[in-house]
Amino acid sequence: MAGLTLRDPQPVFAVERRDDGAVVLSIEAAGSTVHLVVGRAYADASLLAQSLRHLAEDLSGDILDGWADVPDDHDGFIGFEHGHYHAKLAGSALGIYATRQEAEADLAAAMARLGLFPNAWYLGGYGGPVDITDTIHAHARRRP
Repeated sequence: MAGLTLRDPQPVFAVERRDDGAVVLSIEAAGSTVHLVVGRAYADASLLAQSLRHLAEDLSGDILDGWADVPDDHDGFIGFEHGHYHAKLAGSALGIYATRQEAEADLAAAMARLGLFPNAWYLGGYGGPVDITDTIHAHARRRP
């Protein structure tokens, strides 16, 4: 059994029937494309369609229900420690700030500058990370 992991927040999926009759499922992610050739028979295409429907149902029922995103190393962070705010994007420190608003503005500016828009989190309150993605992305969209 082979394994392949491609991390991409917006993978592209396609299915086509080639001139030779082969049915191909393509997945483009992280700058790579994987082609799965199902076969040439109508039954093969029907099986693929049925399998994709079942996968969509599983995704909807078993995964998305109750989905809660969690922070990972590639996200943006604002933390509060020792009386100062700290911002970090994709593992790189951006700076130390007197106010949370300054940290948010700098994090948004870094995202806009790099064209990198991961989730963003506030760390420093009680009860774990707080999702501030919408706020940071809104700031980033307003940046020139």
